[in-house]
Amino acid sequence: MSDSLKDLKKAMDKTVFLDFKFSKKQREIILKSADDDVDKSIEIVLLKSLEEGSKPGFEIYIYIQNDVAREGLKEREGRLYVILHRLEQKRFISSTWIEEEKIYHLDKKGIRLLAEWNKAKSKSERRSLILEVGGGWA
Repeated sequence: MSDSLKDLKKAMDKTVFLDFKFSKKQREIILKSADDDVDKSIEIVLLKSLEEGSKPGFEIYIYIQNDVAREGLKEREGRLYVILHRLEQKRFISSTWIEEEKIYHLDKKGIRLLAEWNKAKSKSERRSLILEVGGGWA
C-alpha cells in the first residue's frame, strides 16, 4: 500500500472509524458472505467449465446458468463475453474460430490456476487466486 493510502487509513482510523464497531453477529454474517463469494467467483466457475474440454461461449453460458450461484447472470449473457475477453487478454484462456463459432480453451496459465485452486486449503489462498485472475462477482 502506498504511503499516502497508509496515511489516509491512519487518519480515518482516528476519526471516521474511531467508534465504528461490528457486533459479533454482524462479523459472522460478513465473514460468511465473504467465504461464499470466494466459492462463487464467476471467473473460477468459467475456468472450471473448460476443464472438461473446449466449448463455445453459449455452452459456457449454459454451464454457468446451471450453477446455482449464477442466478444474476441469466439476464446478462453479454457480461459473460466481457469476462471471457478479459480472461483471454490475461492468457488464462484462448480461443479459435471454427466456422462461425468461437471456441474457448484453457491455456497453461488457466490450467495452473485451477490446479492451485483445487489444492488450496484455505479461503485466503482461494481469495489470492481470485485476485490473480481479477475475479469477483459478475
